[in-house]
Amino acid sequence: MYQFLPFIFFVVNCEMPEEVDYYWNKLDAGGKSSQCAWLLAQGGNIQTPLMGMLGGNYFGSLTDQFGMPWVLNCVNKT
Repeated sequence: MYQFLPFIFFVVNCEMPEEVDYYWNKLDAGGKSSQCAWLLAQGGNIQTPLMGMLGGNYFGSLTDQFGMPWVLNCVNKT
């Protein structure tokens, strides 16, 4: 049986962590889960919950309800 394997994914690089939160909530089934996003998105799933990373980056990844993978990232420019 053929299984869909996405060879592309969407990367959203943001200027501010608030932008990451905004897009995350839009992709995450209308914001039904908490900001930490431990719950599953509607028909999708969370690979990496939103979290602060070393160096001040803010990062999360999920697959939306259509099977498309997304990476949201905010790089600390200071």
